Amino acid sequence: MKNARRRALSAAIGTLVLSGSLLVGAAPASAALAPSCVYLSQWQTTSWYGAITSHARATNHCSTTKRFRMIWAWASDGDCRSVAAGLGYSETRGGWPPKVTELRSC
Repeated sequence: MKNARRRALSAAIGTLVLSGSLLVGAAPASAALAPSCVYLSQWQTTSWYGAITSHARATNHCSTTKRFRMIWAWASDGDCRSVAAGLGYSETRGGWPPKVTELRSC
């Protein structure tokens, strides 16, 4: 009887853990890419003493305001920004190889 309870309890806990990890691991609906009318340009600069800075600029060529963030490889991601039609914003990260891998809607 005790073994049956332990197995049932173990199965219930396993189900809760699994379902909880599925909820945590699922990407939110807002993780979609920014629309293609938001353009991304990137470049690097080197100071006179050799310090490298990575730059990225996102420009909203859509007809309405869009909310998106820059997702950086090898660096912290940018904050969610609202960018009006026709405007843009820039972010920088120190060193190499940081680069923006995608613009994500938020």
